[in-house]
Amino acid sequence: NPDGALKTYPGSAMIAYRLTRPADRLVLVEKHPGEYAELQKNFAGAKNAETAQADGFQLLADKVPFAERRGLVLADPSYEIKSEYALLPKQLARAFKKWPQGQFMLWYPLLPSAAHQGMLADLRKTDVTNMLVSEIRLDAPPEETFRMHGSGVIVVNPPFGFETALDELTRHITACLPAKAEASVFWLDNRRISPETSRLGHI
Repeated sequence: NPDGALKTYPGSAMIAYRLTRPADRLVLVEKHPGEYAELQKNFAGAKNAETAQADGFQLLADKVPFAERRGLVLADPSYEIKSEYALLPKQLARAFKKWPQGQFMLWYPLLPSAAHQGMLADLRKTDVTNMLVSEIRLDAPPEETFRMHGSGVIVVNPPFGFETALDELTRHITACLPAKAEASVFWLDNRRISPETSRLGHI
């Protein structure tokens, strides 16, 4: 937005790139040909970023553990293919088994179909541990009940104190939203919750 007017906003790839340090390595994966072409154009010449046109879930399972040993994987699929809800827990479990110390962030939409509930239930059945979940829900008007009314993110192996920071962040976000909104932060597995986090719980 060089003229100061808010016309575009960065996607997850650009946000991740802006947060990288000089010694970090960023791998950006996109399967759709058109979207991948845009990704290549936006990151042409980026010194510490590389792009790949591939199935992100499959590439993740094939590439971990990474040479750096420590790292973060961010996945934000479109979920336009309904089978992704069932595929994601399986692929995450495969990656976690090969890289149990890795950190993973998985985004998902909140839709009237509540398809994410099955995905969360499937994740609970895997050997993946330390799964922190955050959701923000909007109070959608009756005529828009078929649309996405919020989103969630699953964080595997969050750093110490992350749940408290996430709780504070979701409070701030919901306070800034024009529509009535509510947020929740909870552990998906049986890990004990820190006592100072007032809104945290289990599912």
